[in-house]
Amino acid sequence: MTLAVVTTQASRSDDVFRPDDPGYDYNASLVVAGADAMVADLAVPSGGHPPLRRAGYGGGTEEGADPARSSVVYQRLTEESSSGPLQIGVLTPHATPGPEREFPAMALGCLVERVVHLADSEPTGTAPVPRALTAPAVLDPAVEKLPDDSLDAVAYASTTSAYVIGFDAETAMSARIAARLALPAASTGVAAVRALRSLALERIAVIGAPWFTPELNEFGARYFRDEGFEVVFSRSAALGQDPSAADTSEWTLQHVPDEAEGIFIGGNGFRVAAAIDSLEKAVGRPVLTANQVLLWDILAQTHTPNQVNGYGRLFAHRPSAARRDPSGAR
Repeated sequence: MTLAVVTTQASRSDDVFRPDDPGYDYNASLVVAGADAMVADLAVPSGGHPPLRRAGYGGGTEEGADPARSSVVYQRLTEESSSGPLQIGVLTPHATPGPEREFPAMALGCLVERVVHLADSEPTGTAPVPRALTAPAVLDPAVEKLPDDSLDAVAYASTTSAYVIGFDAETAMSARIAARLALPAASTGVAAVRALRSLALERIAVIGAPWFTPELNEFGARYFRDEGFEVVFSRSAALGQDPSAADTSEWTLQHVPDEAEGIFIGGNGFRVAAAIDSLEKAVGRPVLTANQVLLWDILAQTHTPNQVNGYGRLFAHRPSAARRDPSGAR
């Protein structure tokens, strides 16, 4: 499976996203804040790998849903559910590649057809940026640039956005995306909560990407505590952006306390999915990563038979409800 990236140069260079500004170049139906627009097209596997298969999605009833569009998308998905690759659109606040590299590596036949970058910068450690890029005034025009007639699902890939806005606002954001496109929509934080509950984990270690500041790690710890988890460790990994499995395992073994029942590694641009299997064997506990939980949630929402092996015990489990029981039970 190969990755071809086509880049077109937008015409502005400032930092402010203005979807109605005629100065923006919407070449390739992408929206970015001033710099390069990247279209990630992944070729269908040619090595005999079976394509992922999925069932249809009927669309949403949330405010903003288009009944006519929902009907058309539902018909297409149900008619094509028995063949072809799972095609995913990705919305992300950062320019750093993440899901477009790790989704196809984890699930052969899974294509990231389109990536819409909401900003042109590398990952930032400041909270206001990811919060601003979840606002409807920014998000809605970007969502409309996704080709809903060819996608099966949409992923909002940003751990920091989830941490900063909180679970409820993130859930509402995903519902808004799903309604506008009449497609399943997943987001990193909500997917992580579902994954942790499906594995019946209560005491967790939360590892941040190397560029996460102490402030963002605090947001992350609060995010999971608010959902009823006990966070026994929260710190950024002192690793590179694309570390080896050996380095990831060594750092984790040195820092994560034994009392943690499971580990979540945040940062959709922190590409550590290849280390999951060896890390789980080393620590003897479930290991979750941002892009892993996002793919897992998408496979569940699209009713795609799970054909993922070697990327953690999570893929042997079905999703549990995301919201914490008011009684305190999960």
